Amino acid sequence: MKKAIAFITILFCSILFFGCSKDPGTTPETPEAKLARLLTGSGNRYWHLSKQLINNIQQSLTDFQKTYTKTYTVDASKTNAGFFTNSDGTSGTWTITGSVNYVESFVSAGGVGLQLNYLVNNITDNSLDIQYSANNKLVEEVYYAY
Repeated sequence: MKKAIAFITILFCSILFFGCSKDPGTTPETPEAKLARLLTGSGNRYWHLSKQLINNIQQSLTDFQKTYTKTYTVDASKTNAGFFTNSDGTSGTWTITGSVNYVESFVSAGGVGLQLNYLVNNITDNSLDIQYSANNKLVEEVYYAY
């Protein structure tokens, strides 16, 4: 009889513990939404260039590059797109295109519309490692947030 009471107690506690679920109104964060959140923080995030590699060879940063920054801001009406500005005066839009990809669209100084397709190697709250191809070169940039 004691074993039956113990079994029923354990069964009841298990049902109570495992039967409780999260609020049914919440949905898990998608990888795309997570990428956008990490890219922009709580609305906008400033990224400072700390390292650049071209074709997997680390480059010495110029004085200009040592102060180069990017700022990503989320569009309040969207969760997967927004605006960016760079310390070199470039500005445009960004859009998440996959769980580890996003595109920047902007107009060059010469008035030409351009797009850069980024692959995100790694992103955290304070670190961004991205790469893109340009002029037949693989460019990797590493940033830290502040």
